Amino acid sequence: MSNIIPWVEKYRPISLDGLSSHKEIVEVLRNFISKEEFPHLLFYGPPGTGKTSLILACVQELYKDNYDDMVLELNGSNDRGIKIVRERILGFASGIALSACFNDDIPPYKIIILDEADAMTNEAQFTLRRVIEDYVENVRFCLICNYVNKIISALQSRCIKFRFGKLNKKDILNKITYIAEKENIKITSDGIQAIVDSSNGDMRKAINNLQMISMFINKEDDKKLDEKILKIEDDKDAMVNIISIGEKEVNYIMGNLSGKSLRQLIDILLSKSGKYADFDSKLTYLESILNQQIVLLQLVCNISKELVLYCKDGKIEESKLQNLLEYLSKLERKIIKCSLIEMYYGELVSVFILYA
Repeated sequence: MSNIIPWVEKYRPISLDGLSSHKEIVEVLRNFISKEEFPHLLFYGPPGTGKTSLILACVQELYKDNYDDMVLELNGSNDRGIKIVRERILGFASGIALSACFNDDIPPYKIIILDEADAMTNEAQFTLRRVIEDYVENVRFCLICNYVNKIISALQSRCIKFRFGKLNKKDILNKITYIAEKENIKITSDGIQAIVDSSNGDMRKAINNLQMISMFINKEDDKKLDEKILKIEDDKDAMVNIISIGEKEVNYIMGNLSGKSLRQLIDILLSKSGKYADFDSKLTYLESILNQQIVLLQLVCNISKELVLYCKDGKIEESKLQNLLEYLSKLERKIIKCSLIEMYYGELVSVFILYA
């Protein structure tokens, strides 16, 4: 059964001591707990940065065996409208905290955790504000969101806000290494580093990628991966042994282009003369890369990061870098919203022809 549990849940910290990042926020919450002055909270920041893990670990320490009676977890993206506020939230907030009546070791108030609160309608948020005001003696709220500007000011003003930045690579590296050891995944250090580099500070993404890679390998039943499935960069005839998976294998499975191959693509896109000077030749080369199961969105992101290094090395002017990053960012947003990504192959090439 444990094999089908998402690893982001299986390895989620169950106590504040198990959290390796955001130490300052952890200490503030510890102070709230010790002084028995727990306020309404608003956690915001990019996905996968530990917002939900932190509040879950916090309330687990607060309520221990009484967690189910004292804590309500909801997701704003599933329950966006006013109905959920009037029914589930109001019903839970107005009820008596029975567990606290018979246990002096836990706080007398309940806690409602509302994840993805920025997905709630404005009407639902205004109704929630009234609930927060009317039941402050009985319940505390923790609102979690990616975009704090989508939370109405009336709610923001009633909460203490904490911003969660992207996690540093060391914390993600340590966690991925730990999980790989626990799950007995034979992966090289450069393979783990490839997962970390592609996570962009998102622990959830890194853990999900590791689990995906483990499932991809394990389905081969301890045999070498099929040559047709895994043809990697220059080593076209290689038979990859699952006993140890490295950077190339990781990047292939994740649909990720990096290193030498990524720089070669950028050089071609920047080329003003020679074989790849015109639009058609650049597009043909790009299509040959993407036909190797490379993910376009991840590719655009990797190109943007690599271009910054190109600028530092003097390979591209700063003014041109700014233009490229601006239009690549716009292209990323288009790709996210579109299901037919092939229509953006040509636009990626055009960005370099027009602005590089």
